[in-house]
Amino acid sequence: MNWAILPVALAALVATPATASGTMSLPEQKETLSSYRSCVVRLKQAMKEDKAAPTPRKLRDDGSTREVTLDMRSKGVEKLGKQHARYEARIWYHHGRATAEGSQIEVSHSWEHRALECKGNVLTINASNGFTSSTFEPAS
Repeated sequence: MNWAILPVALAALVATPATASGTMSLPEQKETLSSYRSCVVRLKQAMKEDKAAPTPRKLRDDGSTREVTLDMRSKGVEKLGKQHARYEARIWYHHGRATAEGSQIEVSHSWEHRALECKGNVLTINASNGFTSSTFEPAS
């Protein structure tokens, strides 16, 4: 899996304050593996990586906040039939910063979504990333 372009795409999405929402779908990828079993191992690896991504909300020295959450879109690696399995999840990134007047925290929200599916020894990967409108919270 080549996820190297995701940080660049996300940086472009969150470089300016979001005033709406947007999505960018990446081209579908297909990979032929040695067996169905090795394909399922890839799904399990993706799930393990995603489960390691969440971080609790942290207040940084500059007053900004950062939090990473995981939204499982499947019940782990799901077996859908003989030689057919899938995994799907969305990772959310929440970045907050005090507004100019300091009474609120503006939080921007961006995400990475991936859906992986094995049919026999063929792995299909669909991925997208995007952002939603900023939200505002009272400053503590």
